[in-house]
Amino acid sequence: MNCVISIIVPVYNVEEYLRECINSLLAQTFTDYELILVDDGSTDSSGRICDEYTAQDNRIKVIHQTNQGQSAARNAGVAASRCEWLCFVDSDDVVSPFFLECLFDAVKEYNSPMATCRRISGTDPGALNVTAKPDPKPIRFTVNEQFLIDLFNEKNTLYWTPFPCLVKKDIYLKHPLTPGRIMEDNAVACKWLYEAKTVAFTDHPLYYYRENPNGTMAAPFGKKKLDYLWAMEEQLRFYKAAGYDEMFGKIAAHYADTAVWYSKRAVRELVDKKLSIKILKDADSLLKSLDAYRFVKETDYDYIRKRTHRLIYRIRRRIIHA
Repeated sequence: MNCVISIIVPVYNVEEYLRECINSLLAQTFTDYELILVDDGSTDSSGRICDEYTAQDNRIKVIHQTNQGQSAARNAGVAASRCEWLCFVDSDDVVSPFFLECLFDAVKEYNSPMATCRRISGTDPGALNVTAKPDPKPIRFTVNEQFLIDLFNEKNTLYWTPFPCLVKKDIYLKHPLTPGRIMEDNAVACKWLYEAKTVAFTDHPLYYYRENPNGTMAAPFGKKKLDYLWAMEEQLRFYKAAGYDEMFGKIAAHYADTAVWYSKRAVRELVDKKLSIKILKDADSLLKSLDAYRFVKETDYDYIRKRTHRLIYRIRRRIIHA
């Protein structure tokens, strides 16, 4: 069976919300799609729920794998997909019945390889409450450095995450998600936009992002949260290669500021001075290698360079005199 869109849903221990998510996808007015559910080693009934739905609709495919993380689950779904377009939905979220139809109309309207829509968030998906197809014509944006600067300055979620979106499969394959990382979408969002050149936007809420107390973003500070720094390192290297100097400078400043903040949290919340030093050492090394310190404010520069060197000196003295 040929299809137009592959919907990929990574699933892990979401038995409470999974049926609501799948039902919203099966209620789509655009029907030429396949739904790939990737059970990433769930230990609750999520895997069984996925299997139940395969008997209801032949467009549904289920992949069961050992737990490898959300990025690996999405990559597995992409590898199994047979369609030109990809759409990603989180297993605890809900979409409007017109979600796919509006996004596909948008890419056809402007011959764009990527489309997205407005999303709302909370704990009650009933707030989406879309009973008729939205009328507003989609907006077309040209992706250049100024567009990315505007997104970043506005703290627009599209800068940090390309989800929800409809995207050509070849863009994803050029910039896939990195297995084993969290905040992996922060590393690829700007790359997908750059490759797309244009993006169509439907200014209507068609996606409901559930604020799950057990989700990744709600987790307390820990070592995995340092993947946010990794994501910005990916952005810095990308902007350096693309020649986007102003965007490079903005991310360099944000990266240094975040490294300082995380190093302090490592000591205060994790009681881990070695991790604090490592954060600063890695930041110092990257900023020097990319000639990015010129974009960093003086207070951050002093903290990273002086504190890093002072802490390392103290540890070496303890080892020598032990």
